Amino acid sequence: MKEKSSFRFNILVFSAAVFILTSIAYTLWLTQIFPLWSMFIIFVIFLLLFAFIVDIPIDKFKWGAKKTSLLTAGIMIMAAIVTQSAWAIITPSWSFSVATDKSTYRLGEDVKITASLKNTGYITHSFKSLVNNPVLITVFWHRGPYDWPGQSVWWNHPWEENITEFSVLPSQALERDFVWNQTNILGLIHPYFSWNQTYMPGTYTIEAFVPEPEAEVLSQSYALFITSVDINVTSS
Repeated sequence: MKEKSSFRFNILVFSAAVFILTSIAYTLWLTQIFPLWSMFIIFVIFLLLFAFIVDIPIDKFKWGAKKTSLLTAGIMIMAAIVTQSAWAIITPSWSFSVATDKSTYRLGEDVKITASLKNTGYITHSFKSLVNNPVLITVFWHRGPYDWPGQSVWWNHPWEENITEFSVLPSQALERDFVWNQTNILGLIHPYFSWNQTYMPGTYTIEAFVPEPEAEVLSQSYALFITSVDINVTSS
């Protein structure tokens, strides 16, 4: 009876070890620290070491290799499911978008812009931005179908370079609204336009991005989130 009780305890410890080792290996794979095959090797090594130390008396109680294999496989699958579920809950998930109130505007008409960063995760998540706004908007004008990314003519202001943390509840969004009056404020030298005058008809790209907190410069190259939308401006 005592040996049987000891056997059950060893099985319990064995099961816990399999669960823990599988969870660790799967987590390391999810974080891409190590490839999955190396985690399998590490798991087998620890498993053999554990079996040698604990010395489960399988033969005496006719447990059998088949039952041991099924138990191990079942626990590994359960550990993977639990780890994946926990990972999905704690991992930040965002949806970043920018939209305008219309797709086509008359020359000189105000363009209303809305940038939205939605928390699509299951818990409250936070992020840091280099600016206190935290969204920056840049408008690019395209002289023709092959002029990409185009020439920048406007960005939102004012803002300050001050690393700021923002928290967003699950299924909620951080939104910022902007209005571009179709003027050039970036000093673009062009034969048809001058500073702060209404710009040309054509296609424009409105780009929104959140700069990384450690960004060296305020550039799309250092964007934590980035997205864009195209609009058309007509002369009539």
